[in-house]
Amino acid sequence: MLQRHRLQSNLRLSALALATTMATFASAQNLYFRELPDYDQKREALPNDGKYYCVPTSYVDMFRYMAAQGFSNLDKGFNGSYSSITSFIRLMGIRMDTDPYEGTNHSDAFDVAVDWIDDHSNQGFMHVSYSPSSDWGTGTIRNWMQVGAMVRLGYGRYHKIGSEYVRDGGHSVAMSGYSYSNISKFLFITDPATADGNLNAQGTFTAETKKVENVRIHTEDYGYVTHARLGTWSGDDGKWMAFIDNIHIILPMWGGWVNSDKTTVSKPELWASISGAELVEMAEPPKFHAVFPNAMSDGTNEPVRELEVELPGKVKDWCFDPSDVAIYILGEDDVVSRIELLTNQTTKIAALRGAKKLAVAGRKCELFVLMNAATNDLILKIDTITGKRTTLKVPKGIEDIKPDQTTLGVAGLHTREETLYRINPDLTANRPQKVTLPDGTGQVFMGLSTKGDAILSRYSSKSIVRAPSSGTPTRSSMTYAPKIRSFQPYGANRYVIQEGDSLFTYDGAGRKVGGAFDKVKPEGLFRVAPTWKAFDRSEVSSRKWRDVEPEPL
Repeated sequence: MLQRHRLQSNLRLSALALATTMATFASAQNLYFRELPDYDQKREALPNDGKYYCVPTSYVDMFRYMAAQGFSNLDKGFNGSYSSITSFIRLMGIRMDTDPYEGTNHSDAFDVAVDWIDDHSNQGFMHVSYSPSSDWGTGTIRNWMQVGAMVRLGYGRYHKIGSEYVRDGGHSVAMSGYSYSNISKFLFITDPATADGNLNAQGTFTAETKKVENVRIHTEDYGYVTHARLGTWSGDDGKWMAFIDNIHIILPMWGGWVNSDKTTVSKPELWASISGAELVEMAEPPKFHAVFPNAMSDGTNEPVRELEVELPGKVKDWCFDPSDVAIYILGEDDVVSRIELLTNQTTKIAALRGAKKLAVAGRKCELFVLMNAATNDLILKIDTITGKRTTLKVPKGIEDIKPDQTTLGVAGLHTREETLYRINPDLTANRPQKVTLPDGTGQVFMGLSTKGDAILSRYSSKSIVRAPSSGTPTRSSMTYAPKIRSFQPYGANRYVIQEGDSLFTYDGAGRKVGGAFDKVKPEGLFRVAPTWKAFDRSEVSSRKWRDVEPEPL
């Protein structure tokens, strides 16, 4: 059993709760993981005494906590003994290519952690990591934890040289909670570098409290960005600041749907008692319904936690926005809006005549829109922060677009041409890829895996085709031919298929297996929230972007 840690804080919390063990969502003001481990990274048995092992240690903290909450395979082969935890950290360091004297590249760490969870859990997960070149901070961190996410934070040590902030290494910690008020905001972290000085024994588990606020700074690499600052001036020389510039959000796979048209009759018994009265059915306002698996059991029998928000009108298409707990909707009036699900705040983005499909992709989680045009169709990209628009002509007849992790852009399927068009995030390249369609003649459904493989299925067909971005397609067969309404790949070789108002989970071999959404009955087309890594390794490849030996904050 995991031990509770000492909370180093003089804050008074109005509520201490586990985000993922609540039938309803955690408080927007306070949240605290009471039993998140705080393992020491500095160990004599690790190379160079573990001085540069903050990233693998932070992940071991989270994997051990998740294992204790029901995902037992995430620490399979390891226990809580000091030597076993040392072996676990060493293994993560090997897989993440941690250099004992230069630290860890957090792009590599993200990829390894995603694969580890996929390989050691039957539960699907959504993973999100943002680019250091985009704007995000305290609100983003709180919102994801509020709906049940585990969060690894990385901060950079930024020295101010002239008018620019220059990164010089960084550090990694696991998030154990937050306390926000109108006056100030604090994060609770388990810092693997905080130890008692004994390299052969585990120190006391401690959650540290750090003040945090969003600050807009001019960086050497990316110009002006907004990031969350931990504390103020820090370090042995008192001349650097800690800005949170990398993150890994791990959330049990969630999904949602827009309710199909519904009608209601108000007090029919009253109208029936009035002579000559005629019942008139009234349309209910459309709603978006989100379901979050109650994966880390809270002792109840509730399989999911639910969230419902009213929409401004009927919807032609919608997509998840992984930059936050949010969605974009395309209304029947061709107006695109963004809705923050936790606050129900709606922001009108644009009126786009001819818009038909939406997707979010790119380094800054930009909005991509597939649009009808006279001869060719168009892909439109909108930077919703600056308003900048970019377009690319594409062949007429592309049915849908999806975020594509291999390009950081989008991919569109042209069924008639049997071609998948992979489009980069800047809309400067459009690579056609011939694909083999599944057997049959029904509607074709496409999804993309976290590795960028296009996965195709077909209405009333057993056939599934997996087309990697390069290489030979593979074909598998399901145990029977479902009448598919929606098809969603997730994790490693798993698919959620909607048939009527029922959801079924299949593995890569085409066998029906149990899933978190087995008892969910969607009243519209169901979709799962996609994993999105909003940067590539080249953006964080130099030594200054590695999480290296920490200095005290």
